[in-house]
Amino acid sequence: MPDPQCRPERTTKYSRGKRYLDNLEIHVCNIPYDGLPFEDNTFDFVQQNLSAIVYTRSDWSRMLAELIRVTKPGGYIQLMEVDYYIHHCRLEQDVWLEKVLRSIEDHFHVQPHIARQLDTLLKEAGMTEVDGRLVSIPFGAWGLDIGILWQQNVDNVVEAMKPFLSSLLNMDGSTYRDKWRATVDELEHAKAFHNVHISWGRKPFPQE
Repeated sequence: MPDPQCRPERTTKYSRGKRYLDNLEIHVCNIPYDGLPFEDNTFDFVQQNLSAIVYTRSDWSRMLAELIRVTKPGGYIQLMEVDYYIHHCRLEQDVWLEKVLRSIEDHFHVQPHIARQLDTLLKEAGMTEVDGRLVSIPFGAWGLDIGILWQQNVDNVVEAMKPFLSSLLNMDGSTYRDKWRATVDELEHAKAFHNVHISWGRKPFPQE
C-alpha cells in the first residue's frame, strides 16, 4: 500500500498500455497524480472498485474529476467499496478491529469507511441521478459458500498487511496472527458480516 506521505513525483505522461486480447488493454496509472491515458469523453460507462484504503480524501476528489473527464456526457460512473467495519462483533473483538482501522486511517490518511459516503462524493463531483445499493456479505461458514470465500479473501488481506500492521500495533508477527485467528472464531460464532456499498451517477450534458 503506498504511503500518501511518500508520493513519487508526478511522472510525465503514460507509457502505452499492454494489450492482451483484441478488446483488453491494461494500463497502470496513479490516477490522482497522473490521470488516465484517455481523451476527454471517451467512455459511456466507467467503474472503480475497492480503493477505500488507497486514496486519501483529497485523492478522491482528484480521482473522481478524472473519471468524469473520460466519461461521455450522459454516461455513468459506478463506484463499489467495502465498509471495513465488521458488524455483529463482540465487544472485545470490536475494540481490537476498530484499533486496527484507526491505525490504518491515521498512518495512511485514508478513510476505511468511505464506502458510506459514495453517494455524497458523486453528488459533490457534479454527477446527477445518483443512486446506490448496499449488500451485506456474511463472514465465515455460517454464510455458506459466499461466507467462506469472503473469509478467505479477508484472511489474505490481513496476512498481506501483517508486516506493517503488526508494527503499527506493536505486535510481533506470531501474536498478530494469533489475535486474528481468535477474531475469526468469534466473528463466525457471532454471524458477523461486512457491508458493500455500490453507488452510481450520470455525467450531465453541458446544457444541464
